[in-house]
Amino acid sequence: MTDLYRTASTDKALYPISENPEDWRITKTTKLTSGDPEKVRAEIRDYFHKTYSLHELLYNVLKDKDTHMPVKAINLRHPLIFYYNHTAAFYLNKLYLGKWAKERIDPQLEFMVAVGVDEMSWDDCNEAHYDWPSFERSEQFRRQVRKVVDDIIVNEPLTVPVTWDSPFWAVLMGIEHERIHIETSSVLLRQHKIERVQPHPYFKICPDVNTPAPKNELVACKGGEIKLGKEHWSPDTYGWDNEYGTNVVNVKDFKCSKYLVSNEEFFEFMQDKGYETQKWWTPQGWKWVTQMKITHPEFWVPDSSKERGYRYRTLSEEIDMPWSWPVNTNYLEGKAFANWKAEKTGKCIRLPTEAEWYTLVRNAGLKDQPDWEKAPGNINMEYYSSGCPVDKFPQGDLYDIVGNGWQWTETHFDSHDETFRFHPLYHDFSSPTFDTCHNIIKGGTWCTTGNEAIHSSRYAFRRHFFQHAGFRYVETSEPDEPYQTANKLVNQTNGNRWEMEKTAMQHMEFHYGREYLGVSNFPKKCADVCIEMAKELKLTKKALEVGCAAGRTTFELTRQFESVVGVDSSSRMVWSAMDMQQLERVLWTIATEAELCEGRQATLESLGLSEDCFVRLAFRKNDCMNLDSDLTGYELIFAGNVLEHLSKPRTFLSTIKDRLVTGGLLILTSTYQWDEQDTPKEEWLGGYVDQITNVYTYPQLKKELEEQGFKEYKKPRDLEYIYMLSQRKFIHGVAELSVWQKA
Repeated sequence: MTDLYRTASTDKALYPISENPEDWRITKTTKLTSGDPEKVRAEIRDYFHKTYSLHELLYNVLKDKDTHMPVKAINLRHPLIFYYNHTAAFYLNKLYLGKWAKERIDPQLEFMVAVGVDEMSWDDCNEAHYDWPSFERSEQFRRQVRKVVDDIIVNEPLTVPVTWDSPFWAVLMGIEHERIHIETSSVLLRQHKIERVQPHPYFKICPDVNTPAPKNELVACKGGEIKLGKEHWSPDTYGWDNEYGTNVVNVKDFKCSKYLVSNEEFFEFMQDKGYETQKWWTPQGWKWVTQMKITHPEFWVPDSSKERGYRYRTLSEEIDMPWSWPVNTNYLEGKAFANWKAEKTGKCIRLPTEAEWYTLVRNAGLKDQPDWEKAPGNINMEYYSSGCPVDKFPQGDLYDIVGNGWQWTETHFDSHDETFRFHPLYHDFSSPTFDTCHNIIKGGTWCTTGNEAIHSSRYAFRRHFFQHAGFRYVETSEPDEPYQTANKLVNQTNGNRWEMEKTAMQHMEFHYGREYLGVSNFPKKCADVCIEMAKELKLTKKALEVGCAAGRTTFELTRQFESVVGVDSSSRMVWSAMDMQQLERVLWTIATEAELCEGRQATLESLGLSEDCFVRLAFRKNDCMNLDSDLTGYELIFAGNVLEHLSKPRTFLSTIKDRLVTGGLLILTSTYQWDEQDTPKEEWLGGYVDQITNVYTYPQLKKELEEQGFKEYKKPRDLEYIYMLSQRKFIHGVAELSVWQKA
C-alpha cells in the first residue's frame, strides 16, 4: 500500500478488514431488527472498521499531515487534528459512560478533543487554550481506541433487535458520528489553502466538467398528507434522537425546480448584482454579506484570466468552472437567490420545506438507503468525490432529489413533537440547536453515507454555514408556511429560545465562573453549609438538590455524600450539568460589551473535585412540584432560591417531607421576592399586607414546616451573592438560608 493509502490503525492481521481501500468505499447502514445475532455482530464490526479506516484515509489529501493537521482551515472551526482525535475519543467517552469501556487511554487528549464547536463567531476557539497533540501521538491514540471498540464488539453479548440501551447502539452512535465527521472534515479540507492539499486517486472528481448546464424549469408536484418521523427507538436502523416522534403535515400542491440550481443559473443572480442588492437578502443575510465582504460562492475561485472570472475548488484541486454542477452555498445565499427569482418572475418562489422534500421522495418512489442495489444518485461515495452535472441522475420527474448536494430548506430545526427525548449517552446532539437559528438540510451529497443517507435522518446547520450544500426552489401559494418550525407545539411552550440561552450562560457563570466584587461563589457556599450541617449529624448516604440549575452545588455535595441527585425543570440547565458530569468540563460565554462575548471554561480539576465524583451523582429533568416517585430516602434535601419561583410553595413544603428520612435535613435559601408571574398572590407565604398587618415570609415558612413535622435546626443566616449579567453589570443580592430537621 502506497503512502497515499496509508492509515494509522488498519491492520489486517488484527482485524477482519480488507487492505484494499476500494472495499471500504460503499457501505450500508446495518439493519438491527432481525437475523442471526452473530451475523449482525459481524456486520457491525465490518461497518466500524471500514468507517474508521475511511476517516483516516481522508486526511491523506493533505500534503504534510505533521505540518498541516494542526492548522485551521477557517477561523470558526478547530484544526483537522482535533477532528481526527475527536471521533476516536467519542467512541471511548460513550462506551466509558455506559461502563462498557473500563478505563481512559489518554485523559489529557480525550479532554481536549471532547467537544466540538457550533459555527458561531463567539465560539471559544482561542488557540491559547489548546496544545494540540502531534500526529504521531494521535495515530497511537486511534490505534488504541480501535482495539478497545473492536474488543467490545467481539465480546459483549448481542441480542436482536439491538435497542438503545445496548452497547452496540453506543458503538453505532460512534460509527455514525464518525461518518458525519468524514463529511464535515472533507468540507474543511476543501476550505484549506490549495497549497496544503494534493489530488488523491481515491477521491476522483467527476470528469464531466465542460458539459452545458440545462435550463431549469418548474415541474408540478402533487401534495397531500405526509407523515414525518418514526416510532420511538424503532431499531430498524440506527437513528439520532431528532428522528423520532410524529409530525403530520398537509402539503398543498406546488411546483418544484427540475434541477438543483447550477453554477450557471446562480451566475445569472450574480450578473444582476445579487451580492450588492440589499432587498433580496434577509437582515441576517445582508449583515453577513456586508461584514464578511462576500462577493461570490465559497468554492468559486476568482481568476481574471477566465472569461467569466472564476475557477472552481473541489476537495483538493482548482479546476475550470463546471457550470453544469450544482452551486454550493449557505442558506442565506439560497434564500437571496429565491427572493431574486420571485421578483424577476412575479411568482411566489422560495426554498422547499422539509415536508415538501419528503413529498418529492414519495412522489418519485425512491427506495431508502438500506434497500439500494445501487445508489440512485451521486451519494454514498459510489460515483464521484465531487459534484456532477445536475441533469445526470433522473429521479422520477426531477433530478437529484437524493445526492449531488445537500438542499437547504426553509424549515427551522426542532423535534417532530413534544415526545422528544435525548439518548442518555448523548444529551446534546440535537437539543441545543432547537433554537430557530438552524435550518434543516436534506438529500445528501457525494460523501453522504450511513445514517446521513437515510431518508428519515435530519441534520441542520446555522444559516451562514457551508457544507457540500446547495438548493432547489419551489413555487407555492403559501410563502409563510416554511417559517414555522418543525414542531409548533414545542416552540410555543418554550418561549424565546435566545433569552433562554442567554440566561443559561449567565447561570453557568454564576455556578462555575469567577468571583466578583469580593463575594464568593454562592452555589459553593450553599454546599459548604449543607456539608457543615451534614457532618454535625453524620449524614453521608444520600442527598437531593431540587432546582439544581447548572449543578455546582450538586457536584460539591459529592464531597460528603455517597449518592447525590440534582433535578431541575429546565432541560437546558440539566444539559449543562450533564456536560460537566460526562465530559469533566463545561464551556460557556459571557457578555462583555453589547454584542461582544468572551469564552469561559471550568473543569472538575479546577473545582478541586475528584474525577470519580461523577459516578456518585445523577441529574434529571424533573418538575419540582411533581418529583419522580423514586426520589425518596434522602438524608439531606437542598432547594436554593426555588421556593419563590414555585406556583404552589405550600404544596411543595407539604410533600417534600416524604422524600426525607426521619432526622434528615431540609435546607432552603430564598430572597423572598414573590412575583405573581411565578406564584399567584394567594399562594405567597409572605411579602404582603393582610388588612393592616405586614406578613413576612420567614414566620409563615416556620409555621408551615412545623405543621409538617419539621423543627428549626439552626437559626437562619444571610448569604450574599453576585449574579453577572455582563462584564460591567451585576445583580447583588442576599438570600436567607434556613435549616430544618424532620422529626
